[in-house]
Amino acid sequence: MKLKTIIIFFIVFLIAVLQNNRLIEFNFLWMKFILPLWLILSLVTTIGFTTGLLLMSRNNSGTDSESNSNKNIQDEEYLK
Repeated sequence: MKLKTIIIFFIVFLIAVLQNNRLIEFNFLWMKFILPLWLILSLVTTIGFTTGLLLMSRNNSGTDSESNSNKNIQDEEYLK
């Protein structure tokens, strides 16, 4: 199943590259870049996906510690 998913993503990526191959002027702060549109789209997508994963892992780790502390409080109340 994983191989099929990788192949599908590769085909979709290849179609996007072929359709978006014109050069675009991209300004970021004081820097100016002239890059293909597909590269800009890929970079923005990768940065967004990575940010989402980092925030999701941060939220998940915080939830686990809160649930553990609540469990400890409940255990202490039970022992009284």
